[in-house]
Amino acid sequence: MEARQPLFYQHVPKNILLILLSLFCLPISGCLTLATILRNYYHDIYKLQQYVRDNNTPRKTILVTGVSMTKGLVIARLLGKHTHHNIIAADLEPVPFTSPGRYCRFISEFTRLDLPNGCGVE
Repeated sequence: MEARQPLFYQHVPKNILLILLSLFCLPISGCLTLATILRNYYHDIYKLQQYVRDNNTPRKTILVTGVSMTKGLVIARLLGKHTHHNIIAADLEPVPFTSPGRYCRFISEFTRLDLPNGCGVE
């Protein structure tokens, strides 16, 4: 009677082949990802410039607070992407450079707000 291999060893050849296949396809998928990111970036800029040229209304300033949370950041990105207005973000971040809104390209200015007197963060 033949001894059976443990179940773990039956999957080793499959896993090695999958890793080799993913390494083989890495340059192709990397180039496709980079091309897509660049196309989206330049398409958004072109679309915004075209909107600004076609629309002669004055630019307004919009304040969005809470950009350290997903809700505020999504609102700021949508406003920045689909309008030509200036987007200013403000947040109560106790630690500098922790808010993702600080690095968003659709936000023209980020302002850190101080806590009101008598109010503490816990």
